[in-house]
Amino acid sequence: MKPIFKLVGNTPLIRLQTASRRANATILGKCDFLNPGGSVKDRAAAHILLQAVKRGDIKSGDTIIEATAGNTGIALVLLANAMDIRSVIVMPETQAEAKKDALKNLGAELILTPACPLSDPRNFRNTAKRLARQNGWFLANQFHNTDNRNAHITTTAAEIIAYMESHHIAPNTLGFICAAGTGGTIGGCSIGLKTYDHTITIGLVDPDGASLYAYYTKGTLEATGTSFIEGIGQGMITPQLRDITIDYAYNVSDKTAMPYAYDAIGEGINVGMSSGINIAGAVLLARDMQQQGVKNPTVITVLCDTSDKYKDKMFNPDFLTKNCIRMPAWLSP
Repeated sequence: MKPIFKLVGNTPLIRLQTASRRANATILGKCDFLNPGGSVKDRAAAHILLQAVKRGDIKSGDTIIEATAGNTGIALVLLANAMDIRSVIVMPETQAEAKKDALKNLGAELILTPACPLSDPRNFRNTAKRLARQNGWFLANQFHNTDNRNAHITTTAAEIIAYMESHHIAPNTLGFICAAGTGGTIGGCSIGLKTYDHTITIGLVDPDGASLYAYYTKGTLEATGTSFIEGIGQGMITPQLRDITIDYAYNVSDKTAMPYAYDAIGEGINVGMSSGINIAGAVLLARDMQQQGVKNPTVITVLCDTSDKYKDKMFNPDFLTKNCIRMPAWLSP
């Protein structure tokens, strides 16, 4: 294993002061922005690559291709570089310019596609599949490759269990929640934590425009509204989400989520947009656990990445005003 792979995972947990105060509970953020590629997606990328090499699906000198909103691509490129594997990344053209620049600067070949539904052949995921087939490239396939969620069973969930045991947290007072992009993080953590102890509470938080909230509350894949938060929001049950347990599901708007991201930044924790929705979900889950009689719950969520990639949205007063987002004090006129 290349040395850089040893730096993936084992990220610390930090108490989120404002969120904990609002929930009257302990809200902890897992600082996965500290991974080498700067996001939680390093975990899936590392496991997908290592398992592919182990199986003989890819080797030094080969090419890996992936469809990604950005963070998985960045993680794959960095880790593939260390293995002398070439990377091709397919991304919707609507994603943040900072992500596009990062991928190109790290050495990826970047292919941009129109932002269109999965039913359209031009969709970024369809494009990646077609190019992989035509060129004989290895498709990482993060949406369907269950090495994605296995990464979180063996690392994220295991790290949370180790923290729980070392801090003497009773399983029935512990909750975990996050949003779903591919579903790898929530899927793997649900399996890993529930296998350890079924009394651990699992929650899922969904942005507007995604379908999982409706699925886990009504049994139907329905979506309303839209969200500008990148990298999360799912309209189908991917293999990462099959046969998992979700105890609580929430729908949180951008308007509600963004202030939580700014609160974390105000505490000195540099987080991106999806972390805001994760923290908002953690507060809701903690309150529901208390409603069910759990005293002093501890709820863990994932701080997925930093704000650096989203400055054109997060720190743009015109954009925030247009989208009715309460600006942090340092941006207000």
